[in-house]
Amino acid sequence: MLKIQKIATSFIGFVYGLLDFFKDIPVCASNNHSTRLPLYGLILFPPMSLGMLNPSIFLTALDYARTLCISVVGGILPALLIAWKQHHQQKYSQGMNIMLVPGDWATLALVIFVSLSVIFKQILSI
Repeated sequence: MLKIQKIATSFIGFVYGLLDFFKDIPVCASNNHSTRLPLYGLILFPPMSLGMLNPSIFLTALDYARTLCISVVGGILPALLIAWKQHHQQKYSQGMNIMLVPGDWATLALVIFVSLSVIFKQILSI
């Protein structure tokens, strides 16, 4: 049931997103019902044919995207933002710094390394 829910929610967002994208193109901008069918065919035929060739491709791609997003948003970006903030605090304060992360750059480098290793592990697990 959960797989169907993931596929259905992604499918709806995918169709509406591409429909809006193609409606911004002047050739497809008319709201005439005769231009809707080719537009839906353009949107739905490529993923449907790819899904028929390899039925598990969507869930595999979703797994890769999840790993990448969690690693980047939860691991790499916070470490880089903390490093940037510490760098600017040291630059503009007169010796009164509050260390945000114990271990300074080594800890932040370790967090980035762990996040990148999770990404590469997922890529290599094909």
